[in-house]
Amino acid sequence: MLVLAWDTSSGVASLGLCRADGLGRAQALEIVHGDGLGSHSSFLPPAVKALLGRHGLTPSGLDLVAAGRGPGSFTGLRTGLALAKGLAMGAGKPVLGVPSLAVLAGAFPGPGLVAPLVDARHGELFAALFRQGQGGGCPEQVSDILVLRPDLAMPALRELAGPAEEVAIGGPALGLLPPLAQGFALGPAAPPDPAILAAQAAFFLARGLEAECPAVPLYGRSPDIFKKWVPPARLSPPAV
Repeated sequence: MLVLAWDTSSGVASLGLCRADGLGRAQALEIVHGDGLGSHSSFLPPAVKALLGRHGLTPSGLDLVAAGRGPGSFTGLRTGLALAKGLAMGAGKPVLGVPSLAVLAGAFPGPGLVAPLVDARHGELFAALFRQGQGGGCPEQVSDILVLRPDLAMPALRELAGPAEEVAIGGPALGLLPPLAQGFALGPAAPPDPAILAAQAAFFLARGLEAECPAVPLYGRSPDIFKKWVPPARLSPPAV
């Protein structure tokens, strides 16, 4: 399955053309990252066009378009998902949105509990607990998305996990934490990997579960103009 995937939830956009097998695995044919200086809207459309051109492809040659749906930058998410839906609709191809925290969790070595961290701005972090299997693939989300102050993140994650389990923490907001406390292993600190995003999207598409991955933003909290935040539902892969 040929998948074009990108994530715009963090300050650095990532884009990839990948081959996925529908079993939670993907091979990257090419990965491109933004420089983090310009906007996602100025980087992504020409980068997508150039990437397809280098591989002699048009959107009609793809099997799936996938984008990270957050949480993260509100503007970045809207940019990435709007382009994904427009490209897929024009080519008559399916489009899926994958939670960016799940993509980050998929980069951790397993097995065990992992907690990817994303900058939520306003001095806060987005986080969630996932259980990663031995072979990677699609981790199971085992907590709601949390909005935490950096100084309270580790105690909150420790309380959620319980005293018996070690938790690995990582993600692009890892550097915002205070000095690490005992009991936390370190996972990758990189932005979401498009190959993992492609693998997870293809996993759900292959099982006819597109409704589990809608191409709509997962903000993690309401925009500031709204007063009430309703936690989003958890995403759990089906038993294979």
